Amino acid sequence: MLKKPAYILLFIYGLLIPKISALLMIFYGSYKFLSNARRIFHYFIIEIILLTCFLVSYYWISITYGFYTIENLFFFSFLSISSYAFGATIDLKTINILHLFLIFFIGLMIVVSISTYQTYFTGNIDQALEARVVYNMWSGHEENSPVYGAYVLLSMSLLCLIFLKKVSLYEKIIISILVIFSIIVLLAFQSRGPFLSATIIFLVAYFYLKRYQNITLVNIKYLVPVLLVLSVLYFSFENEILSNKLVEGYSKRIEKKGMKSARYEVWMKGLEGLYEEPFGGKAISLKVGSYTAEFVHNMWLDINFKSGIIPLIFILLFIFKHTKYITYLFSKANQNKENIYFIIIGLGILFPTFFEPMMDASFIYISLIAFYLALLKNFYYFKKGIL
Repeated sequence: MLKKPAYILLFIYGLLIPKISALLMIFYGSYKFLSNARRIFHYFIIEIILLTCFLVSYYWISITYGFYTIENLFFFSFLSISSYAFGATIDLKTINILHLFLIFFIGLMIVVSISTYQTYFTGNIDQALEARVVYNMWSGHEENSPVYGAYVLLSMSLLCLIFLKKVSLYEKIIISILVIFSIIVLLAFQSRGPFLSATIIFLVAYFYLKRYQNITLVNIKYLVPVLLVLSVLYFSFENEILSNKLVEGYSKRIEKKGMKSARYEVWMKGLEGLYEEPFGGKAISLKVGSYTAEFVHNMWLDINFKSGIIPLIFILLFIFKHTKYITYLFSKANQNKENIYFIIIGLGILFPTFFEPMMDASFIYISLIAFYLALLKNFYYFKKGIL
């Protein structure tokens, strides 16, 4: 699997190694852009122009408000455009799409799991649970745990694939292991959103599979990986391999807050900002009672909050340009296992954008969206015999 450059690059990119991961993507994506210029300009140029317009307008306007620097503009623009070029030029004749994302998620899970272990199991776990922080394994700097929760959701979203007949046993085992680590990490972070999102994704994927493949949850052979996940978790907690404080901390948070959050009211203020402050600049107040939010905690509304409606229009146009390829995934006439991979992973990428400020929280997220959409269009053309 790791003999192909695409797998190696995505694994390193998933490891989030400071500077190295991003620079490697920029260099390799730029190389693929230049070496496949005819393909890019013939099939993908409109999308790249829209993506560039979004990135330049978002960062340039933010620079005028003092939120970013010119270095940020060039770095993030090159990173996202290179990621799009990388996804657009992958040779799908030799690449397994599920393996492509699995190797990326494994890289992410290594970073998240080790960072979580170092934060919660080698120090004061009570203090860590109270603060809900995590320290990056590479830099030691404090990270926002909900953002790591968004990374974990990507792996959690794969759970329904254990019911897919064409997924091999070893792939199901890898997915089960990723889910086990995901649950442990989310318990440590006391994250509610990813669990809810993973449940919704599971149900959407299950009914899709049920409709097109007539599967059923009572089929024992499909339940084996689920039982593996539950058994390992039960054994771990029962024997105190993991601290019971994780479960206790999460239970207390749920008992105290349930699904209540000030974010709902903050989102309403962000929506009002679309017409009250269409030029951004963080001009609207995000104060709710005694709580004042730094972000709207919704990537789309945060774009308007910081830079106004113009960048938001460009990013929406960029995504709208891929609507044809998204709807293709739900066409019964074109049904295949790759469709469900794209649907599940796409939902895993999409959901965090609704409850986290992913533009600010993660330097890779827009590039991940760009890569996914480019790969999706590439897949569509591949299936149609165009590329």
